[in-house]
Amino acid sequence: MNEILFSIITPSYNSGKYLEETILSVINQSYKNFEFILIDGGSTDNTLDIISKYEKHFTYWVSEKDNGQTNAINKGFKKAKGDLVTWVCADDLLYPDTLMTVANYIHQHNLSTERIGVIYGQSLNFTDDGFSSISYGGNINLRALLHHNPNVLQIASFHSRNILESNRILR
Repeated sequence: MNEILFSIITPSYNSGKYLEETILSVINQSYKNFEFILIDGGSTDNTLDIISKYEKHFTYWVSEKDNGQTNAINKGFKKAKGDLVTWVCADDLLYPDTLMTVANYIHQHNLSTERIGVIYGQSLNFTDDGFSSISYGGNINLRALLHHNPNVLQIASFHSRNILESNRILR
């Protein structure tokens, strides 16, 4: 079975307070076959200093005025080449070994990334008092997601390239 290429997109704007932790949660993944795309909306805080510090880890990055987070994510989608695509906002973190866990799940269940709609797992929500666990998991198709399970959290979901292309999101 071929090695899965993940595309990870991080939209940011004046995210210097959190961005370094986000970047480290991505680049310290044990599974290394990923591209890391950062789209910054023209930050005026210390975001660009942090991006420069980790510049060699990005497949692509840009800092320019945009029309907000959704626009930044869509710009990242246009650069993405991975079999599975996700976005990790500049104030979110990936669990250690997230990519390895997803890749192992796909291989163990003999799944094809071309036949997956969305695959998702567990996420933690952080609050001022600590965190609360929210747990979901599985492999579902997009129709089932839209009609039966709207509670999939973006940070814990990976979307197949095929589903994004067929919905004209990647092109």
